This record gives sequence, C-alpha cells and structure tokens, in this order.
Amino acid sequence: MIPIRSAGLQDPAPAGAALFQRSCASCHNVEGRAPSLSTGVFTHGSDDAQIAQTIRAGVPGTQMPPFPALSADAVAQLVAYIRSLSSSAARPPASAPAAAGTNGPGLTFERIRGAAGEPHNWLTYWGDYQGTHFSRLQQITTSNVSRVQAAWARQLPGSSVLEATPLVVDGVMYTSGPPGIVVALDAATGRQLWRYQRTQKIRNPNEINPFNRGVAVLGNRVFVGTLDAALLALDARSGALLWEVQMADTMQGYSITSPPLVIKDKIIAKQK
Repeated sequence: MIPIRSAGLQDPAPAGAALFQRSCASCHNVEGRAPSLSTGVFTHGSDDAQIAQTIRAGVPGTQMPPFPALSADAVAQLVAYIRSLSSSAARPPASAPAAAGTNGPGLTFERIRGAAGEPHNWLTYWGDYQGTHFSRLQQITTSNVSRVQAAWARQLPGSSVLEATPLVVDGVMYTSGPPGIVVALDAATGRQLWRYQRTQKIRNPNEINPFNRGVAVLGNRVFVGTLDAALLALDARSGALLWEVQMADTMQGYSITSPPLVIKDKIIAKQK
C-alpha cells in the first residue's frame, strides 16, 4: 500500500506545489508534452492511490518517468497538490476577483504612470515607464527567500515556449500564452476567468520567432499583437474581441511579438 496522506501535515498541497515545480512543471505546464492535470480525470486511475502509483511507477512508453526515490510524504504532497488543481478549476465564478473595469473605469494611464505607488500590481510590461522590471514589494527578503514556495501553477494550451511577462491589475492576471492565446486568471488561485484564442489567418512560410511576449491593459481593454501583424483589443471583463486592426503585411515578413505600449490614450505596437 502507498500512503496517500502525509502524516503531520494538515494541508500537504503547498509543499506539493513546490515539489511539482521542481519535478513536474517542465512537462505538465506545456500542453502537448504531458496531459493537463486540472480535469481531475486521469487515464491510469483517478483515485489517490492510483495517482500515487502513477507517480511512483511512471507510465511505460510515454515521457512520464518513474519517481521511485520519492518518500511517502513527498508522494502524498504531490497527490494533494494535483487534487487541488481540479478543485480550483471547479470553484464558482463568484469567488473570483472582478476583472478590470467591472465596477469602474478600469486601468487608467494615470495609474500606469504612477505604478511605483501600486507595488502589489504589475501594470505594464516593464513594471513602470522607467523600464526597470523592479518590484517594490518587501515581503520577500534575504532572510525568508529560502522558504518561498509555489502557490499555484497553470497549464496553458499549445506547445510554444512561454515568453510573456504577465500583468496584474487589482487581483487579475492578464497574460498571453502561445501566439493567439490570451488568458485572465485569478492571481491568488490561478483559476481561469476567461480565455481568448485566435487562429492565425495568414502564415508566412519563413516565419521565425513564433512567440508572444505579453499584453497591455488600458481602461477595460486588453491589447495584444499577433504573428500575422494584427493588433487586437479584447474586453478585459469577458475576453470578447472588440476590434482587430491589420498593422502590416505578414507576407512581407512583419509580425508583432512584443507587448503593446500604452501612452495616454494611444496604443503603440512594434512591428518587425
């Protein structure tokens, strides 16, 4: 019998999250390399003991390796964390924070310009207009950084490398995944609030650098560029497409991989 509950731990899921990041996330956070773990249904058994056995023995003929050296406590922590992924996905929408602008004007240019005064948010790709990529949060210090653990992990669809810097606006995380995908997540739990997906309309056969590095938010809108050189505006509250503008001809080699930049009431997108 394989123990499925770690003795002495009331909630083993947080420790399991850290283990997952070290041992499992490199495959399970990339769709196509490993199945999603957020459904709660697994090919080789969905009860705790069967999940534990899969972790221990692996799945022959697949990329899932065995982990025979893991202790019983470690396996129990991983099982608890995997269980938490599916339970988080099932939580009702009422528990989620409101997306940008649900109860007001949304993210203003003045707030982005004064981003230093909101270190709990990350309002633009660089963090601020100085381009420092520096957070002024002070909860993590040299004395406690060794105890930092992963709170959650979110698997995004597609097989592209993820290069985006997520934005956080009042408890909601907005980020692009593989090109053509934008998601809004509850920043506290990782639960998906909405997802937008667009199929590339024209693909240049010489296309290179097939990545997306992030989005911009202004007001109630999320802006993102595409590999076929279009700029999109999405409703920050629902993910619905509001408009699409073709910026350049992708057959001439143009694409938009960098995040747009908000300047007052203008959106600047870099084509290359």
